[in-house]
Amino acid sequence: MCIILDFIKTYAIILIQLCTFFFALFAYRKFASRHTISKQLEHVFELIKQVHESPFTFFVIENSPSDLSNMVKLDRSIFQIAQSKPENFDSYEILFIDNLSHSMKFMDFIAHPLTPTKIVNDLRAFVFEKKGSLNYVEASVKKRNFIILGSGVDPFTDMILSEVHSIAFKSWVDLRKYSIQLRTDLIKWLEDNNVKEINL
Repeated sequence: MCIILDFIKTYAIILIQLCTFFFALFAYRKFASRHTISKQLEHVFELIKQVHESPFTFFVIENSPSDLSNMVKLDRSIFQIAQSKPENFDSYEILFIDNLSHSMKFMDFIAHPLTPTKIVNDLRAFVFEKKGSLNYVEASVKKRNFIILGSGVDPFTDMILSEVHSIAFKSWVDLRKYSIQLRTDLIKWLEDNNVKEINL
């Protein structure tokens, strides 16, 4: 009888220890998960801040058959572009003024481990690679109507422009499409993590 009681006590002790271990493990995992989400939220908020505070300067160039040139300047962030309506220059190709990388600091978030995977994929659409150069006059003759993505400096006739490989920066309609995608996925990710009220 004593042997049976000792066995029961030993079994009960082992069972309690196992329950305590698994409870502690569960609590730790829950804490670690909450901590990671908290850090990730801070990171995503910083990304949103960077995108919001990094507006682009665009120059919409239209050359008429009579060689009259019209230029309209626009300052818009990705979030503003995402909420814009279709424009008459939607199909215009986007050319770059050189050395624009400094104005796209939000691109640094692509390689950061805390950036949600879906958001990383959205940001990759904005990556660009130079494929050729031409000056303003050449662009006016070759393309007639186009958009210059600049850094706040008005274009001039001998300015060197860059044609680029990019998913988002092909044309204005592509830029709006991928801006909408990034904004939509950011809002969804925040809502999935209980952030319901945010003005993007």
